[in-house]
Amino acid sequence: MLLWVEGFEGFGTSVGSVCSPTGVLARKYMNVGYPQYIKVGAGRLSGYSVNFVTTSIETKFIKSVPLTTDATVVLGAAMKFEQSTTAARPFLCLYDGGTLGMNVAYVNGQLAVYRGGTLLATTTGLTLGTNWHYIEFKVTCGASGSYELRVAGETVLTESAISTKAGSHDYHDCFQLQCYSKLVIYFDDLYFLDSTGSSNNDFLDNCRVVAISPSAAGDSAQLIPSAGANYECVDEALMNDDTDYVESGTDGYKDLYNYTNPEGVLGDIFGCQVNTVCRETDASTFNLVTICKSGVTESDDTEQLIGTTNYVFRTRLLEVNPDTSDAWTESGLNSVQFGIKVS
Repeated sequence: MLLWVEGFEGFGTSVGSVCSPTGVLARKYMNVGYPQYIKVGAGRLSGYSVNFVTTSIETKFIKSVPLTTDATVVLGAAMKFEQSTTAARPFLCLYDGGTLGMNVAYVNGQLAVYRGGTLLATTTGLTLGTNWHYIEFKVTCGASGSYELRVAGETVLTESAISTKAGSHDYHDCFQLQCYSKLVIYFDDLYFLDSTGSSNNDFLDNCRVVAISPSAAGDSAQLIPSAGANYECVDEALMNDDTDYVESGTDGYKDLYNYTNPEGVLGDIFGCQVNTVCRETDASTFNLVTICKSGVTESDDTEQLIGTTNYVFRTRLLEVNPDTSDAWTESGLNSVQFGIKVS
C-alpha cells in the first residue's frame, strides 16, 4: 500500500533559499533537525527539491510520522550528491520509533547498507556522480529478514536470511532523510510503501511526484472566504498562512475545488496525496475531512483531528479513483475535485 509521496513542492519557490514559511517542514514532518540548513533546490525534472547543504552541523534531517507496522517497506527517492566524503554518511534511513534501523550510507561514490550502526555490505564499482540517481531500498524486518538496494532499477546490494531488526519490533514504522557534514544532498520524487494491499506493494521503480493546485470553484463553496472566491484563498503555490484562507465552525460545511491539470505525460499513476494546511482558530475541537469527488461519487476520508492553533498538514492518499475503484487515469485526475469538510 502506498503510504506517502513527496515532491517537495510548496516549501518555497526561490532556489537557494531556506524552506518557507518559517517552520514549514515541521508542519508536515514529525521531527526536523536544523531546518535553516535545508533549502529549496531545483527539481529533478521540474518544480523543486530540497537541498541539505554542507555545514559543520553533523545531522540535518526530516523524519516522517509513523506510517505502518508491516514488516516489509520500500523507500524510494531521487537523489543528487554534490560533494563527496570518505566517511560513511547515512542519508536514507528507516526507524522503529526512535531507534535507527536499516539505513543506506554514502561513502566516496559508493553506497553501504547498515543495520543501525553495523555495516552489512558496501557496493563496489558504482561510483555515483553528481547527476540525479533514483535509489530504492526494500527491507523485510526481522531476525531472519532481507534487504534489497536498487539504483536506476538495478539491484546493487541484496541479502536474505539476515537480521534486519535493530529495534524492539519486527517493523520499521517511519523513514528519515538526513545529511551529515561534508556532504550535499538533494531529494525529490519520494515514495514510501509497505507490502499490504493488492497494488503498490513492491518497488515502483523510477517515478516522479507532480503537484497540482486548486484553480476554479467546485460543486460546493460553504466555507467562509477571507476575501474573494473560496478557491482563490487556497490556490497559492506557496502557502501564505493568514493572508487569505477559508474557514467555518459549522459541522458538515464543505468546499470543493477544481484543480490544474498536471504537466507532461504521466504514464501509470500510483496514487494521489491531498495535502491540507489547517489550524484551529478558537477553543473548540475541530476535525478535518478530506473530500474527493470523482464523477458521481463523493468520497470522504476518515476525519482527522486538527488539534492545534499552529498550522499543520493533514494528508489523504488515494491509490484508486473512488468512482471506478481502479487505478487513476490522466483523464480521471483531470476531472476530479478535491476539498475539505468541517467535522
